[in-house]
Amino acid sequence: MAAHPRRKARSVRKGRANDSDPKTQGGHSGWDSQQHPQASRNQAELASYEKRIMEYFNAVFTEEDASVLVSIPDVEICETFGGCWEEAYENAVDALAACLSVPETIVHAKSSLDLLQSKHPDAQIIPIPVDEKIKQSYEQTKRFNGIFPQSLLTAVDEYRAKTGWKRSAFLAVAAKEYIESH
Repeated sequence: MAAHPRRKARSVRKGRANDSDPKTQGGHSGWDSQQHPQASRNQAELASYEKRIMEYFNAVFTEEDASVLVSIPDVEICETFGGCWEEAYENAVDALAACLSVPETIVHAKSSLDLLQSKHPDAQIIPIPVDEKIKQSYEQTKRFNGIFPQSLLTAVDEYRAKTGWKRSAFLAVAAKEYIESH
């Protein structure tokens, strides 16, 4: 399975964190239910959990060789993997944000937990939240021209020179912080 074309894969294939028999681990094969409590709940509890998440997509987690593969069927070409369950979950959050940041990405109506489980009986179906901060980090930038009073531009350049910022990065952060505070 491949990651989204614009997403640089952050993980490499490596051994699972827990190489014991999946049957002795309740089918979770190293999934830390303390860190991700939704993994150990029954479907009714999971459905309740899903309703509390503002925006999410159900993902299909399957084990293959020494990796955990993840597919988010309702977001086209949104797939990733990890060397263990935790890494696969983190990569799924990142891959989902990357895919949704591209306007051309095709998003289908959300599949129900029951439908996905019936299509993938040997898989774990886990909701993946949309992380808006990660999604924003994948957004494309757009160039524009601006006019500033000379004294303000000089102050900006002096500050950014001391801190190592680029002018555009500094102005983007300042504008965002101003908007968020008002």
